[in-house]
Amino acid sequence: MPPKRHTTLAFFWAYLVIQIALPLLGILRSDPRFRWNMFSGRTASPAITLIHTNEAKEPLATFQRRTGHGRTHRDEIDFLRFAPPYFCSLSRSIASIQAIEIEDPRTGNTTRHVCRP
Repeated sequence: MPPKRHTTLAFFWAYLVIQIALPLLGILRSDPRFRWNMFSGRTASPAITLIHTNEAKEPLATFQRRTGHGRTHRDEIDFLRFAPPYFCSLSRSIASIQAIEIEDPRTGNTTRHVCRP
């Protein structure tokens, strides 16, 4: 075989191995960056409850339908980290949110984040 054909075949096989190995490693290590998200199933979403200044509790789905805010949900987003600042910033403009409760589906623990006035 000519040397160019060897190079082409080597590139093809290396590319194929990478295309299979990276998603497979992502699934085996539960790493969301390199996996087949479309085929690997969904993880449980955190249960987010907004607590208004009158102590009324509102689930996130109800808040989304009522206001149109908070619609982005992807499994790779760490809601325990990013949801509290986002919803607390909304409390200054469109809603009277005083706290956010987030139940982590992996551990079952509920974390309450209080918004600063």
